Amino acid sequence: MMSRGDPIDPFTRLLHTALSTAPSTTEDALAPSPVDKAPQISAWAILLKIKWYALSVFLVYSVTLALFPAVTAKIKWIGSGPADQHSVWATNYFVPVCCFLLYNGCDYLGRIAGGFTVWPRKHQWYLVLAMAVVRLAFFPLLMYCNVDHKHLDTVFNSDIYYIAFMTLFGLSNGYLSTLCMIYGPGLVEREEQNTASSMMAAFLGAGLCIGAFVSNASIQII
Repeated sequence: MMSRGDPIDPFTRLLHTALSTAPSTTEDALAPSPVDKAPQISAWAILLKIKWYALSVFLVYSVTLALFPAVTAKIKWIGSGPADQHSVWATNYFVPVCCFLLYNGCDYLGRIAGGFTVWPRKHQWYLVLAMAVVRLAFFPLLMYCNVDHKHLDTVFNSDIYYIAFMTLFGLSNGYLSTLCMIYGPGLVEREEQNTASSMMAAFLGAGLCIGAFVSNASIQII
């Protein structure tokens, strides 16, 4: 037995230090370290934030696919008379150039303009939605161009009208769709932006589907 005046063994001193600094209970030793919890993302809450831009992009593509190319590709060149309607330009190049090339070129320019625009502002969703609704006017504008009508009559008896309508049709599609896809995810928090982008893409796809379905009715109306 070690007396009070005997020196302490180094091993005993080390063991005493380890025991004094050890956790007081087994539960404390096994307790996990605190970890930051991931923020909860509510899909419904995100949808409520982006609903107006989601509706706008839905309307934009519904109108576009309902008319292009089902109706726009059926519009024919008028020219200066019946002889021009059988020319090489009228039969081979008018639809590819004035329908497909013009639309896609204007759509591309509209997307570029949408990426640099400062109007409307992000909080002015009502202006974007209003412009998307106004695009419904393209239904009568394009349906009353020079088509082989079964139920309607040709009202716009000049090719200038058709070219002007297609220019606005393509520009508005590219411009408004770009604004919607930029502004929509920008309304939510950083960690919610991926979900918001997916929702916007879903509404865009829904607009394509509805527009393709309505295009069948558009053909029957003319």
